[in-house]
Amino acid sequence: MAEHRRFADLNYGHAGLLTYIPSEDPENEPGELHTTRALSSSLHFRIVGSSAQLYPPSKSVTAIAALSHTWEERQVQKRWLLNSHPEACIGDSSVQELLKEDMERFQQAEDETNRKALLAVGLVADLTNQWDVRGAPVLAAATGHSGQQLRLVRLDESYWQWGDHKDVLLNLSVIDPVHQEEEAIWTSDSVPITQVKFATHVSRHGYDRWLMVQKSTGTTLLQPEYNLLPVPQPESVEAPGEQGPSFINPNPLLTLRASETGGNAHSDMFLNPSSLGCPPQLGVIDECGYWSVWNIMGASDAVRRTLHLVPFKRGHIFQGIMDAIPRYPSYPAMTHGMLGVGGSPVGTAYRTPAKGAGAVGSVTAPSRYVLLWNPDQVELFDLEATTVFRKLDLTSSAQRRPDRILDIQPSPGNEDHVFVLTTRQVIWT
Repeated sequence: MAEHRRFADLNYGHAGLLTYIPSEDPENEPGELHTTRALSSSLHFRIVGSSAQLYPPSKSVTAIAALSHTWEERQVQKRWLLNSHPEACIGDSSVQELLKEDMERFQQAEDETNRKALLAVGLVADLTNQWDVRGAPVLAAATGHSGQQLRLVRLDESYWQWGDHKDVLLNLSVIDPVHQEEEAIWTSDSVPITQVKFATHVSRHGYDRWLMVQKSTGTTLLQPEYNLLPVPQPESVEAPGEQGPSFINPNPLLTLRASETGGNAHSDMFLNPSSLGCPPQLGVIDECGYWSVWNIMGASDAVRRTLHLVPFKRGHIFQGIMDAIPRYPSYPAMTHGMLGVGGSPVGTAYRTPAKGAGAVGSVTAPSRYVLLWNPDQVELFDLEATTVFRKLDLTSSAQRRPDRILDIQPSPGNEDHVFVLTTRQVIWT
């Protein structure tokens, strides 16, 4: 039986006057019927405050290119090529075929759009209050003329206000602090940033708050800190002496360079938390599908120079585990992803630090499996095994039109589930 509803549904306001607007061509097109409603008694939203510019293009006024040695290095390479391989400069057919093959291998990667996050919000260590274990909220975003700089900004709190339990007021905090000490700029080189990701894990000793910054040339691991007093910032090569002291210390720990993972550009990364007797792990996958997992050895809270990476396992999304990554890739470059899934169901009980104050919770369990994916396929790798790989058929080949994977994200409710975004659908698996 059909549901009986009143005309215009008075629960959402009374219907107003109906107005008919005739069409300019009455013989071929009908006119338009307009109406209004009085919604004064209905719930609605209002925004208080100005809009915030979360992703500024740059914080500096002019670019400083005087210290760039790119032109000199290019001239040196041209002279070496002319002396060592003159056939490359006179148009040798064999060299042209090699260059053509190399261009075809990376053509798809150049045409694809970077869908990785260039802005992230997370918690960093708050050193201003030793009794507070919640951390300081910080926004990390790629900035600079080419996106080569990392901007860290302390976030202000925003409150939801319900006036008379009817209308909601959202106060927007502008991410452009009045005091320059509330932000910091970190620069490693002039290569653009391709991904920014926070990773917060709960251990038996406290909170491990990491910030991963990825470029095509390498992946850097940071542990930002919010200090009680401003600390001096390292001078940037692009803008020496322009940045003053800041409460935020980027605190870079180590960098895994692309030259250590086969030489191909990095495409994605993940951080596996530590467990009893096992160190934390950093995993990366490059644009040709070669992946590697590294153990983070050393003491990060004692002497930062003791931190170093030790190879754990490496391989390829098609070939499985490998002893070494080849110098020259055999697969075309495209977007690849890496995601840790399948943690332990129940963690070890703990009490939050800071003199025993706080509630009882669970230690963050490390992931046993690593999900590797590209636009065409998905592989599940077991970190505790040696040769076991499982191919997941998420996009059936029986469909009429081909479907390609765009992104895979973990489920916030269950770490054993993921959401797969394709060109045609969203898959929950």
